Amino acid sequence: MNNWNRLLNSLDSMFGFIDKKKSSFRKVGQSFDERTGEHVIQIEYRARKGGDAVSNRKTNNLFNTIMRARINDITKPSVKKKSLK
Repeated sequence: MNNWNRLLNSLDSMFGFIDKKKSSFRKVGQSFDERTGEHVIQIEYRARKGGDAVSNRKTNNLFNTIMRARINDITKPSVKKKSLK
C-alpha cells in the first residue's frame, strides 16, 4: 500500500465512509503562505456510499406525463365531427 492509498483510507475512516462504493481525492491548489512560511495544499475529497443513486424526479415525472398523454391519445376512440348543413 503506497502513501496515496493510505491517505485515501485515512480520509475514508475520518469522514465515516468505511462502507463506501467509491472514493477519490485530488489536489485542487497549492500556494505558499509568506506570513507563516507554510506550504498550503488544497485537496478535494469525494466519496459515494453503496446504494446511493442520483435520480432526477422532475425529469422522470415529465417523461411519465408525456408517455401517459401519448397512450391516452392512442387508446381514445376517435370521434367524428358533425358537419353543419
